[in-house]
Amino acid sequence: MIKGVSDQRRLPRLGHLRLGIKKKNQKGVEYPVEVDYFILDPKTPDPVWNERLKKEFADLYGSKPKAIKIMFPPVSPELFFAQWFKRYGKSTLVKCKGDNEIATTTEEFAEGLEKVGEDDRGFIQVKCLGPECSYQKNNQCSRMASLQVILPELKGMGIWQINTGSFNSIVNINSALDWLKGLCGRYAMLPVTLMRVETDIPYEGKRSKHYILQVDQQTFSIGDIQQFAAVNTVERALIPAPDESKDTLFYDKNGKKPEIEVEEVEFHEEPASDGDILGEKGVGAPEEEGKPLSPTESEKLREDLFKDFKAIKASKTEIETGILLVDKVKRAWRQVKNDKSFLSMHETDQKQLKADVEAYLMAKQRGVK
Repeated sequence: MIKGVSDQRRLPRLGHLRLGIKKKNQKGVEYPVEVDYFILDPKTPDPVWNERLKKEFADLYGSKPKAIKIMFPPVSPELFFAQWFKRYGKSTLVKCKGDNEIATTTEEFAEGLEKVGEDDRGFIQVKCLGPECSYQKNNQCSRMASLQVILPELKGMGIWQINTGSFNSIVNINSALDWLKGLCGRYAMLPVTLMRVETDIPYEGKRSKHYILQVDQQTFSIGDIQQFAAVNTVERALIPAPDESKDTLFYDKNGKKPEIEVEEVEFHEEPASDGDILGEKGVGAPEEEGKPLSPTESEKLREDLFKDFKAIKASKTEIETGILLVDKVKRAWRQVKNDKSFLSMHETDQKQLKADVEAYLMAKQRGVK
């Protein structure tokens, strides 16, 4: 066995899961349109296999699925959920990539940026100003995350990539990973459901409908998930680097963010600040909004939470679960204790607060430290 070679594993990328389509206007110019379902886009070398994958995907989930079963691969999130600010030009290659502090680029594309050094490959490093960067303000740079997942119910061993620029989608996926890690000790190779969730996002005085990514945390049993977590999984499996070629749903032929078609409804609150592609508007986008629970439903949920907090108080051992920390539960307690504050919360936030507390209780019962 060759050390460093024989112990490595690699999964091929089978294609993409798209979140939008391309349409043409009356002048014949293409533009991206966000949809509320997943689109399987196989990219294997075999055209026959590609068509078979499409058919099997439709047989499993329907022609326009809003929820699919996925697994996260057994590697670091930095590898399977890369998140960057990216800038493209007319070619398909990324020209500048940053993390809101440092960006990597070349001399040709560093104009107007403050140089801070070089990386070990000889590329120039510059200060990444994020939303304050002149290139972002000119729609030449935008937020981009590439989620690589396994589709366990679909035949074929490999990785599928989902690109998103949505602030809330990125936060939702990162939160789900932490939530699974806190409950089960890991997130890899656990079967979860990934959904497209309709959300109204305020922008420029109106509310635009978008369909953000979210891991379903309500319909599955925590006990079932923990049973899967008890099964040993591969310690490490190499996955392909994210496909960083220009995605035309997010960047036009000149590398700029295109305008997208969204459904709008009247809205009369302060607009968000910046634009986004195939995701909600604004780098600091507001929390999800929508129809609140009824007073009766809110009060019932609040009573349940009081019971949970009583159980927490009765426990003599205060356990930190890594992500679900004690201070998070204490912060939730302050919200529940304030009746007016809790009743004014959005339904999603109320239920998430309850889920956080239940996860904390479950972790205490398991003795997670």
